[in-house]
Amino acid sequence: MMTYKDIFNTMSFVSFDISVRSTGWCKYQNGVLTYGSFSLTSKDELHRRMEFRNKAIELIDNKSYDFIAIEDVIAGCNFETTKALVQLNSIVDDLIYLHVVPENKVCRIGNMIWKKYLKDVTNYRGVKAAYGKDEIKESIQKLGFVEDTVQDVYDSVGIAIGVVSQLTNPTDIHKAKAKIRTDLTKSYNFYSYSDDKLIYFTNSTGLDELDISFDGTCRDMLAQFKKTTMDLGDDYIFVLDAPREKYGVLALTGKLPMQNNDDRIIAVKKTVKIKQTKEG
Repeated sequence: MMTYKDIFNTMSFVSFDISVRSTGWCKYQNGVLTYGSFSLTSKDELHRRMEFRNKAIELIDNKSYDFIAIEDVIAGCNFETTKALVQLNSIVDDLIYLHVVPENKVCRIGNMIWKKYLKDVTNYRGVKAAYGKDEIKESIQKLGFVEDTVQDVYDSVGIAIGVVSQLTNPTDIHKAKAKIRTDLTKSYNFYSYSDDKLIYFTNSTGLDELDISFDGTCRDMLAQFKKTTMDLGDDYIFVLDAPREKYGVLALTGKLPMQNNDDRIIAVKKTVKIKQTKEG
């Protein structure tokens, strides 16, 4: 398997996983990867922004890079946290515009998109329908970055891998949107979740799994699914994880084959032919 150095090649960058509590960063120059994290101690918005501003200036170090990578803001349920992240997210752009730091290309990438690219480059085929912190760390360690450091740093490396992959393979994810089935209520069949069934579906169709957990960024799972497929396409076996009441009209139709206390279901495009397993 290739290493992170093979992926980064001759590029140079600074990558930020921005958070109010702990921002992870990594920097790649001349084949050397440095990394770290920092917390913001200020409580009020202005001083918090200035604190982040000073740290960004220090890390950019008056240099030009091939890009500066930033994870795009996820609009969560907590308005104050989302507002703080939006304010911090734009600071690098402001520094460039005001000529405080040299001109640099700023690349923002969504959380699910960089994770998708990371899965692709590491050929991740997890048994469980999840791609959380442990899986991200394990994937990046397979690429040769094996360090005793915080998760935010691993995420910043993953963000950088996502941006490099997106820059070098721009058509891999963004497919023709006119052909994408974004409507869960019309274009998909649903199956109760099991690990064996997921493996059977992915193996028999040749499609990767894509996990979508309801995160509060949209009004319901129907809207979140539409946004996700517009970003990533629909050529997947989807594993959906949300409370029943977050499926909107689907929750009223009896089409959701949830079992016991498991909120997960498998969704497959109706155009994908799958022989139904005995347990349905």
